[in-house]
Amino acid sequence: MQTWTQNHAAYLRSWLDEIRDDPSALARAASEASRASDLVIGRYEVTRAERARSRSRDERPLSERAGSAREAASLIAAEGITPEDMRTK
Repeated sequence: MQTWTQNHAAYLRSWLDEIRDDPSALARAASEASRASDLVIGRYEVTRAERARSRSRDERPLSERAGSAREAASLIAAEGITPEDMRTK
């Protein structure tokens, strides 16, 4: 079983070997890491916005907010509620 230090040394050796074989490998890995970071941060921002939007909604049941089926349909469309949303609540 490798120790923590041996494991990290082996990891760094593998990068050195890769860079020796292909000098652009480090730049390519950095570019891919940057794209992955952008994806994660983008998902975080979307999730944060969705949470803020859901907190700002009127949490009363639709039956209390709408006086008619037509008004209920209008509220559903305005709030962007999907059939999937209705199943989960």
